[in-house]
Amino acid sequence: MKKLMSLVLLGLVSTTAMAQEKPLYARAGLLTAFGDLRSYAGGATTGYGVEFGYTLPMKEEIISFAAYAGYIGISGKARAIDPYPLIDDSIQTAPKYMPVYQAKQSMKAWRLGVDAVFVTPMDKLRAFAGININGFNGTREVVGTPTEHEFEKDSRGKFGARAGLEYQITNEVAVTAEYNVAAWRSEIQGLRPVRGVNPVNPSWTTLSVQYRFGR
Repeated sequence: MKKLMSLVLLGLVSTTAMAQEKPLYARAGLLTAFGDLRSYAGGATTGYGVEFGYTLPMKEEIISFAAYAGYIGISGKARAIDPYPLIDDSIQTAPKYMPVYQAKQSMKAWRLGVDAVFVTPMDKLRAFAGININGFNGTREVVGTPTEHEFEKDSRGKFGARAGLEYQITNEVAVTAEYNVAAWRSEIQGLRPVRGVNPVNPSWTTLSVQYRFGR
């Protein structure tokens, strides 16, 4: 009986501490690209992400909500760009007078989103999941020239989603891991599909260090 009471009291103390946590946070971490985003960046796998947010107090010691603004970026590696790429594997459309050239493709994005935050059976560990809107901006830099081209209409807001975990090391410091998916160049009507250029629906993970502050 004493052990049972001790466990109950421990759970109450844990959830009360989480409910009284500092509401503001800053987060910075390492981004790892997957799928279309990695192809777009010429095989580059890593980038960065920063985020600032506000978490509401816990409701009934179970769930809370957070709003955030963030910025991510990944710089591409130089790769061969075919000016008339394959529409499919059986058709070669590049004429001899338009040679393949070397270019770097990079991506940056502003992000706004909301998360639902949940307590878990493990002390100091919480789960979060939510939706966001992303303002992507893609660029292509031709190797050997000072010119950098921005892709038209890339900065339109696109929806995405994420899910992750937060582990509290102290009341202020935590580490987070999250997985993100988003739409970007998913509308290819009137355009030829180009592998690693269009369509691109980015996905990535971010491993971050987080600091909480405020009252």
